[in-house]
Amino acid sequence: MSSKDSFRFCPWDSESLGVPVIRGEITGSHQLPLWEKFSREQGGALEVVRCPVECSDAILSLTAAGFQLMDTLVEYRLSLRRLNLPQLNSDISVRSATNADRQAVIAVIRGAFQEAQSHYFNDPRISSAQRTQVYENWIRRSWEDSGKTENILVAEHQGEITGVGVMKVEGKNGNATLAGVAPNNPSARIYTYRALLIAGTRRALEQGVLRAYTWTQASNVSIQKIWTRHGWEPHRYSHTFHRWRGSDKKKRRPEMDAPERTVGLRR
Repeated sequence: MSSKDSFRFCPWDSESLGVPVIRGEITGSHQLPLWEKFSREQGGALEVVRCPVECSDAILSLTAAGFQLMDTLVEYRLSLRRLNLPQLNSDISVRSATNADRQAVIAVIRGAFQEAQSHYFNDPRISSAQRTQVYENWIRRSWEDSGKTENILVAEHQGEITGVGVMKVEGKNGNATLAGVAPNNPSARIYTYRALLIAGTRRALEQGVLRAYTWTQASNVSIQKIWTRHGWEPHRYSHTFHRWRGSDKKKRRPEMDAPERTVGLRR
């Protein structure tokens, strides 16, 4: 894969934030000229770059070029070979989402991510409403891109949807891309999340997945404790950098205003 193959315009994030957003991964200073060219071509206003923590040359080059550190992600992985899953011993049930669940699912995500610690949360130029919209669009995209709902799971407690999890399967690999628990019952949140984690892992096994991946902010210690108790191991760490291009926060790509354009992205 070439450097430019890892660069992309993000239409859903652009819609949520009201400016052209571009993303990419940079592992060395030699990629910066390619990135600058890509940003000019795409009209990027907000540039989001991920960089592995061990790539010190790239980190120094990014900060020298005006990028600011917004968060540090840790990616976990799980080998599903010979995995013994615990049984769910709670009054929380987990099932596949249906189209009738759509509005309830969006409401859970909206509540769960209002104060979520993320690179968007840490950027003072992005409002709370815009940050929440990013995650709402993310779950909508998951629904529309998959064309089906069997990999969107919902947790129910006493007939109410209290949690949502999304798993994307690609061959023998599975990615737990999004999970959120309603904030209205703090004492039950950990049990709801654990139920989603176990049910999602079981679903991955049923679909022939051999290795699963997920990620969170390095500061999110409570979730990482749950993962390690269920066999997940830290795999790699990455920094997330932002750079706003001058006064381009009000700049929009023309096609962002075209109502008939339908787009999707892989976050």
